[in-house]
Amino acid sequence: MRIAALSKRLNISSYTLRYYEKIGIIQNIKRDGNGQREFTENDVKWLEFVVRLKRMQMPKVKRMNPFDLSSGL
Repeated sequence: MRIAALSKRLNISSYTLRYYEKIGIIQNIKRDGNGQREFTENDVKWLEFVVRLKRMQMPKVKRMNPFDLSSGL
């Protein structure tokens, strides 16, 4: 899934997704031949979880290590 479709699905901006990648909330995002991000289904599930935490006003989301919780996805 590309960034525009994912941002629409999650109702967050593409900028926010790029920011999450920059600060390490999401890591190792694959790129296609043109360098565009391609999010896997596991990436999508992880981001849905992160967005839910954020909407529940969990302030430390940006400090979480994504591998602490994502190993089961």
